[in-house]
Amino acid sequence: MNYRLMLMQHVEASADLTVGVAGVDRSEASRFGVCEPDRNNRIVGWEEEPVDPQADPASSRKVLRFDGHHSRNRKGKSGDRRE
Repeated sequence: MNYRLMLMQHVEASADLTVGVAGVDRSEASRFGVCEPDRNNRIVGWEEEPVDPQADPASSRKVLRFDGHHSRNRKGKSGDRRE
């Protein structure tokens, strides 16, 4: 993943939070936290190590797993400020 592009998109969208995800086969989903995006790529669902996860709308054989990277607006309400 190109994190520079992710950060640029975060700034251009004036987003409060941007989360990096990566596609993984559904058979591997029970090892990860996976997210469900809406058609605007906003996360609307989250499951930790799901047995039967929601498929990525772009590919019925894949799911989107959290890759551990995120960008957050400094004005966020969380006390964690490791941007």
